[in-house]
Amino acid sequence: MALSHTLLGIEKIHPLKRWFLPPLSKNFKIGKNMNLQNAIKLKKNELYEYSLGINKGENFFYKSILHHIISLEIAYQNNLGGISYEEICKLIPNIIGSRSSIQSILNDGLDLKLFEKTPQRTDLRVKKYTLSKDYAVVTNNWITKQKEIFVE
Repeated sequence: MALSHTLLGIEKIHPLKRWFLPPLSKNFKIGKNMNLQNAIKLKKNELYEYSLGINKGENFFYKSILHHIISLEIAYQNNLGGISYEEICKLIPNIIGSRSSIQSILNDGLDLKLFEKTPQRTDLRVKKYTLSKDYAVVTNNWITKQKEIFVE
């Protein structure tokens, strides 16, 4: 079953709030042997399982939408040398999280040893955030789980 913004209820979002949503591909489909009801059930169970689990990385990843987005932004740049605080702030709309909330989450991630912060090679004043090896496993597992549910 192909998904559309209408099917997902996204068309009801105010136009100013949906500017950051990627367009859904015409070929975007629920995974093999998966109907919409089962896909929703799996996603719902995943949210409960990881939010209430004992793994600190999974708990952090699902703590809030801002935690989730920051983790994915860092993961996206992980193999490219990381991403700076300023770059993260430019990417995340204010409606999702303020600069101070972003900084707080980055500090929490550092305290939990989920993120690593290293100086940029060309400008030592700029610090780049990357995922720790253990947290990279958490994000990679999340990607694998999404592939099981959704296939493009």
